[in-house]
Amino acid sequence: FSNIVNGSPLLDALPGMLILYVMVIIGLVIGRVCPFYLPSVAWVSLISIIATLPFFPGNGWIIARLAEVDFLAVVTPVLAYAGLALYRLCRCRSHNALRIGR
Repeated sequence: FSNIVNGSPLLDALPGMLILYVMVIIGLVIGRVCPFYLPSVAWVSLISIIATLPFFPGNGWIIARLAEVDFLAVVTPVLAYAGLALYRLCRCRSHNALRIGR
């Protein structure tokens, strides 16, 4: 492919993206079956942290694959969604010139 992700070809970044996907799925499953409530974001973060700790088997390989992924490109849509969600909650939005669909 001719697409470039973080200075690496897309196929080089694909394993890192799949690892991220698996970490998210594991975190979501744990969040559903766990007997106490903890937000899914916390579970996904915990799984990701544990998988990259120095004593975790294969952490060097995981970190090397994740280094190929441009995290700014991954988080941009999430941050945009969070900004829109906060804008909808803000009471001062009626005074702003910017109008986002109501």
